[in-house]
Amino acid sequence: MKYVLNVQLGPNFMTEDPDDYRGYVVTNGSYNLDDVIRMVKEEGVETSEATIKASVTRVNRKAAQLAVSGHNVNTGLVYLQPMIKGRFYDTVWDPAKHSVYVVATQGADIREALADVEVRILGEKGEAMQLFTITNLVNGNTDGYLTGGRNAEIKGNAIKIDGEDESVGLFFTKTDTKEAVKIPEEFIVVNEPSRVIILVPDTLEPGEYEVSITTQYGYGRNLRKTPRTSILPLPVVVE
Repeated sequence: MKYVLNVQLGPNFMTEDPDDYRGYVVTNGSYNLDDVIRMVKEEGVETSEATIKASVTRVNRKAAQLAVSGHNVNTGLVYLQPMIKGRFYDTVWDPAKHSVYVVATQGADIREALADVEVRILGEKGEAMQLFTITNLVNGNTDGYLTGGRNAEIKGNAIKIDGEDESVGLFFTKTDTKEAVKIPEEFIVVNEPSRVIILVPDTLEPGEYEVSITTQYGYGRNLRKTPRTSILPLPVVVE
């Protein structure tokens, strides 16, 4: 089975070279565990969705427990490895300076699927709206972990939040409940075509979110009649 990834070229924000571009996958939406289980069920699996979810949840929980207990875990889909962040100048563990995290790298199942991927380059992004990355400005990390009550920077193309339509705004949507939280205007510190800096509300419930921007912004002085929306390629985790 062949899989198709559409890619557009956009500026590489990691360098100062104006001729340096990188490829950005054109995202087709996001799925959560319930969505995946439903699709598996539609393929003809006789086991109930509730039973499948219970089994997958137990496997995920056990894999997480093993990883944070000092084990390397290979699930087939991903390879989990516990790591330590922070510098040590003595033998004292300081939670303010040190933390434990788990690195997840692609496993055999993903490598097998990648072998059947066809990449289609659609050209430069131009006016196409796209969210590229989000950075936790507390520590400079781009791993998707955000700190409530602190700043985060979103980079992209044509992402300035502009327009009077009710749908316009920056939203954090819980991946499990689909509940959307609109970020108040006063929490938007910088609002530019290529970057938006926000104060992550400390009232957000800890957990995983999908980040999206809906805007009528258009190059020049004219607003688009119809708002358009772009979703950050990967979910974020608010701590």
